[in-house]
Amino acid sequence: MKEWIICLLFFLPGMSVAQSIVTGRVYWDKNQNGKYDKGEPSLRDIPVSNGDTIVMTNRNGEYSLTVFSGESVFPILPSEYTLTTTNEQIENSHYVYFPTGDVPARNRVDFALSRIVVAPSFRVAAVGDMQVGKYSEENYAGATILSELAERRDIDFSIHLGDIVNEPFPYLKNMYGMMRVIPTPAWTVLGNHDRDLTHGPEKQESVFNTYFGAATYSFNRGGIHFIVINNIFPDGQRGYNGGYNDKQIRFLKNDLKLVPRQNRIVICQHIPMMYTPQKEQILGLLAGRGDVLVLSGHTHQIARHFMVGDHVRIHELGVGATCGSWWVGERDWMGIPAAIMQCGSPRGYFTLDFDRIGYDIKFKGVGLDSNRQMDIWVNGLDSIDGKIPGLDTLKPNTIIVNVYGGCDSTEVRIQLDNGTWNTMQHVSMIAPNVSRMLYWNKTAGYPTKYSRRAVLRRQKSPHIWKIEYPDALTPGTHFVKIKAYDKYGLDVTGAMSFVKE
Repeated sequence: MKEWIICLLFFLPGMSVAQSIVTGRVYWDKNQNGKYDKGEPSLRDIPVSNGDTIVMTNRNGEYSLTVFSGESVFPILPSEYTLTTTNEQIENSHYVYFPTGDVPARNRVDFALSRIVVAPSFRVAAVGDMQVGKYSEENYAGATILSELAERRDIDFSIHLGDIVNEPFPYLKNMYGMMRVIPTPAWTVLGNHDRDLTHGPEKQESVFNTYFGAATYSFNRGGIHFIVINNIFPDGQRGYNGGYNDKQIRFLKNDLKLVPRQNRIVICQHIPMMYTPQKEQILGLLAGRGDVLVLSGHTHQIARHFMVGDHVRIHELGVGATCGSWWVGERDWMGIPAAIMQCGSPRGYFTLDFDRIGYDIKFKGVGLDSNRQMDIWVNGLDSIDGKIPGLDTLKPNTIIVNVYGGCDSTEVRIQLDNGTWNTMQHVSMIAPNVSRMLYWNKTAGYPTKYSRRAVLRRQKSPHIWKIEYPDALTPGTHFVKIKAYDKYGLDVTGAMSFVKE
């Protein structure tokens, strides 16, 4: 039982019920001791939900809600409040989960809230699949992405977009233990690999819920409304589809009714909305909401999508994976697999800077300088490139740029040797570093001893740009500068000097 919850359970002998009447109080915990003290103000008009129905607290801060087994109860936090917690920084883990099975007929759950000051602008880390499935991979995550998040002081909170593990036992418990002590607050999303597949579809969320609380919920921060949706739809014992059930659609409808039209909506889910069959229905629910941002994971590559409806435009950012291509590939100097993603990007995540006007997005390679936003490849600098399929037919004066956060709406411009700025062409091709890796795998150059073969395919990257200069580059030193920008939050630069023989 969490210290901050006052929870009184009433059992009637022999009674077995599938639902419970949950009552309680939401209050301002002024001394932040996690329990209600006389004189602490009750909070009225705070939404409380089970991931389906939403009720409002009355003038005494009290609520009553029918909760079915397998659901979680949570307040929808206003921007100026957070939950009073101990040292556990995973925010939704403090929601109250009622396991599938027998539940008592009545429960009491009080929520202690603490006031916070929210700056006009704030930064969020959107973290894709860590997907650990071995003890060694847990420690890879601990030594890389988790240690990096623990050291960052410029992030207000992080959102982990699913597939924290590759299977729940025992790794979900261990990852919860590693994540809960990181100083930066975090919210988590259920991924398809976070499900418990040893039971039927109705219990697949149980392990995740036990450690991480609700899988569908919402909260407010800085005038922005964040909605977290479990969009993993079970298909039999082990299968799944990306989608939403009736309960999740009802929650989305009920939740949106409470959000002022001028507030920005950010939806967080695991499987990209672009690939879910109900995306048109979601667009309908969001009609009139203007620009909506969706954050997703799942695909292990970075991609951005756009969907347009009735006075609504969805910009979806698929943030990639912090495990890259599943923790495989050549080991670096720390013994960590390089595990580049299929799109040619390094293992990484995104930061989003929100303010009252909009947001900026920026890629962050794990362990890399924050200015590393792209790869620049110049044909002919490495003689081996002439043997690699896909690179061997390019003209000698070709320059390829992989802008990790780019999309088909991004304009990429290049300047060579302080000359004129030229627009690069967005092309569909395999990233040069992926072509290299595929060639080395095929010719037995990789994997080396103690490394595992990189899991890569001949799949084209969605964020590659090319230019062919009309004249061959002269021998000597050269300097390239790149600018990449679009009206959807991306504005990054890159540079490289090189020698042409």
